[in-house]
Amino acid sequence: MDSHQAKSKLIHGGFSWIRYNRNEVEKIHSAEGSDIIFQQKPSSADNHWLNCYGLGNLEQIKEIFKNNGLDEFLLKLLQTTSHRNKIIELNDCFFLSTKVMAVERESDLIAFEQLFFIVGDNFIFSIQEKEGDYFEEIRNRLMQNQGLVRKKKIFYLLYLLLETLTDTYFDSLDMFEAEFLDCFEFENIKATPAVTHRLVKAKNMLAQLRTVSVNLQEVVSQIEKLDDFDINPKYFQELKEQTGMIMDKIDFSSSHLGSNIDLVFSIQNHQMNSIMKALTIISVIFIPLTFIAGIYGMNFKNMPELDSRYGYYIVLGIMFSLVIGIFLYMKKKKWF
Repeated sequence: MDSHQAKSKLIHGGFSWIRYNRNEVEKIHSAEGSDIIFQQKPSSADNHWLNCYGLGNLEQIKEIFKNNGLDEFLLKLLQTTSHRNKIIELNDCFFLSTKVMAVERESDLIAFEQLFFIVGDNFIFSIQEKEGDYFEEIRNRLMQNQGLVRKKKIFYLLYLLLETLTDTYFDSLDMFEAEFLDCFEFENIKATPAVTHRLVKAKNMLAQLRTVSVNLQEVVSQIEKLDDFDINPKYFQELKEQTGMIMDKIDFSSSHLGSNIDLVFSIQNHQMNSIMKALTIISVIFIPLTFIAGIYGMNFKNMPELDSRYGYYIVLGIMFSLVIGIFLYMKKKKWF
C-alpha cells in the first residue's frame, strides 16, 4: 500500500480502528468484535488505535478483550461511569479513566462524560461513554501523516489524545467565564435573588471543575511514574504544565467569582441600610408628633389648653417647628 494512501471500509458497530506505522496507515471498521485483533508480536512495527463510541457494545468489547488476551477485570471497570480520574496498571497494559467536561448552554450546567483508555506497548483502546467525537483532528493527522504521530511510539498518540481532552477543559472554562463571570460587571450587577442564585450555582460548578481538574493532574503524574512502559516523560511533563494552567485559571475564576459574590452581598447590605435609614428618619420625625398628639388625645377634663381659643393652631405650629428643626439638624449632621 502506498505510504500516502489509506484503506477505508464502511463504519459499523460504533468502532473506529486505525492501524499505522511510519510508512503507512490503514483505517478499518468492523461490525464484529471477532474481527478486531490488535495484540501483535513485540517485533511488529504497527501501532493500533481502536475507538469505541458509546458503552452499548459491551458484548463486542468483551469479545475484543478475549481475542486480544486482555484482562476481563477491565470489563468490570467499564460498567460504571462514576470513576475518578485514575490509572490501574495490569500485566501488559494499563487502564486509564478520565472525564471530558463541557458547559451546556441550554441548562447552564457542566456535563461530564467518562472516557476510558486501555493502553499497551503498541495499542490504545479508547472507549467513550456517549456517541460523539473529540479526536477527529488527530485522526486526520494520522491519515494525512501530519506531524510526528506516525513516527513516534503509541504513547505519543496517548499524549495527543489527553492533550485534546485538556483543550476541552480550557474551552469549558472559557465558556463558563463568558456565561457566568463576564456578564457580572460592576456597573451591571444587581443584587436580586436570581443573580445571587446564579452566582452560588456558578461557585458550585467551579468546585466541580476544580475536583475533576485535580484528578486529571494526578493521572498525568501517575503516567510519568509507570516503570513497565517506555514512556517519554517530556510530553507528559508538558501535560502537567497544561493541567497546572487549568488549575490557575480555575483559581482565578474562583477569586473573580468570590469578589462578585461579596459585591452582591455588599450591594444588598447597602440597599437594606438605605431602607432602614429612610425608615429611621421618618420615625425620628413622627415620634415627637405622635407624642404630642397622644398627650392631647387623653381627653382629661382638667386640660386648660383645650379651652384655649388658639390652642389648636399653637400645637400645629409647635409640631411644624419640630419637623423643620429635626430636618435641619439631620441635614447639618449629614445623615442624608
